[in-house]
Amino acid sequence: TTNGNVATSASSAATVMVQDAFTRGGAGINSDSSTRRIELADNFDFTIGKHQMRVGALVEGAFFSNFDERNAAGTWTYRTIEDFLANRPAQFSQRLGTIDTSFSQYQAGFYWSDEFRIHRDLSLGIGVRNEMQSRIADKVNLMPRVGLTWAPFGSQTSAIRGGYGVFYDWYDASLYDQTLRIDGTTVRDIRISCIEANAYCAAVDALDPLAAGLTMTPSGRIQASPDLQMPRVHQASISYDRQLTPSITFQTSYQVLRGHNLMRSRNINGPVDSVRPNPLFGDITQFESSGRSSSDRLTIGTRFRLQMNNAQPAMVNVNYTYGHEKNFADGATSLPSDSLNPDSDWGPSRQDIRHRVQLQVNAPTLFGVRANASMNVASGVPYNMTTGRDDNDDGVFNDRPEGVGRNALRGDMTWGLNLNLSRRFALSAVNTPVRGGGQSFGGPAGRGGNTGGGKSMELFVQAQNVLNHVTRTGYTGNLLSPFFGEATSVGSPRDVNLGVRFSF
Repeated sequence: TTNGNVATSASSAATVMVQDAFTRGGAGINSDSSTRRIELADNFDFTIGKHQMRVGALVEGAFFSNFDERNAAGTWTYRTIEDFLANRPAQFSQRLGTIDTSFSQYQAGFYWSDEFRIHRDLSLGIGVRNEMQSRIADKVNLMPRVGLTWAPFGSQTSAIRGGYGVFYDWYDASLYDQTLRIDGTTVRDIRISCIEANAYCAAVDALDPLAAGLTMTPSGRIQASPDLQMPRVHQASISYDRQLTPSITFQTSYQVLRGHNLMRSRNINGPVDSVRPNPLFGDITQFESSGRSSSDRLTIGTRFRLQMNNAQPAMVNVNYTYGHEKNFADGATSLPSDSLNPDSDWGPSRQDIRHRVQLQVNAPTLFGVRANASMNVASGVPYNMTTGRDDNDDGVFNDRPEGVGRNALRGDMTWGLNLNLSRRFALSAVNTPVRGGGQSFGGPAGRGGNTGGGKSMELFVQAQNVLNHVTRTGYTGNLLSPFFGEATSVGSPRDVNLGVRFSF
């Protein structure tokens, strides 16, 4: 497969960004990329006695060609609206020079699995997989997996399922591309701190940061750690299902995820007592596989099946999930608040939503119309509290107040209701008897009939956020922002679609 992407800013002006208030000027983007991919995969299934085995292999290759010119006109960063109105920027940054990158990347995986029945009440599955990648020196990355299904004491109404496995992730090609591009020589990232001893840049109107006589940091660069490893996640889960009555099913599960060697970034050349370890360079951003994550999730649910006269049954599903998720960073390019102590950023991830409730109802209504309604309720998403300053001069305005952990604030609870209505009409029918019953395919639509091999038409209405509830997102944690503690964006409004679907 081949795909490409071209992006160009509508304006070539410099970017003006007021922290957690607004951004104006040009977007600073000019890129042209293309990717060619090839994938070879094969599975082979065979049986030895009671053992159902499978072996397989996957080989992927990709060829990348990229041109990317970002921030060529520079970015002015202001801490507050008052600073902007007074022409007092806090920082100026710019990327000088361009380079075309072209490289290939390969990755492969090989696996074996075996499923067999130990006892009529107990089934076991085991397997192992190994993955490797051209950019990672370690080629032995074994991933054992085991799973079981047990019907306690021959029970026909309950089952216990469990499993454990190790899963690896790839080193993303876009990260490698940055290490080739921002080398500190051909392409240079410059940064000027416009606040020195409380003196601000004096030539903002002329867009000439050097005219103020301030010191420009040497060029920065991006690199990968020499001992980079593939990120891995240990996953374990156990679940219990029980049929309480012919129409009520109880379900519960517990899942544990532990991530190791996860990708994160660190400025390894940040100032230490105002002196950089390597004076030849400015900020050196290094990708490292030193991150970690922890996730625990408990889900309890029930399913009701209600028979309504001669119509198809109504189904009701209710699920509640309690979750707890922490990590060091929410992405491979996220820089910590203090690169000298990156582990101080251990805290809730952006996916750490403590409580979730899901309700789904699927039921027949009048005139053969079937309704499917779903409601989702979730507790607030965590977000970060920052001072709005860059006191450690690492180029990132994510410093936190003393004693405040990462993502210590929470947004408001969110909820939404979606509704789908559908009505099927038989255009022609093939009367085929149904096993074990007197109904036949092609019976009356909406009354238990099924058009089977015939033709049918379905009219439907799909409404997302049917009550047009305002879901607030994008909370601001910058203490200097006038929007501190407020949401700056909202979720999707009501969206209604009408359609028709034909089946043959």
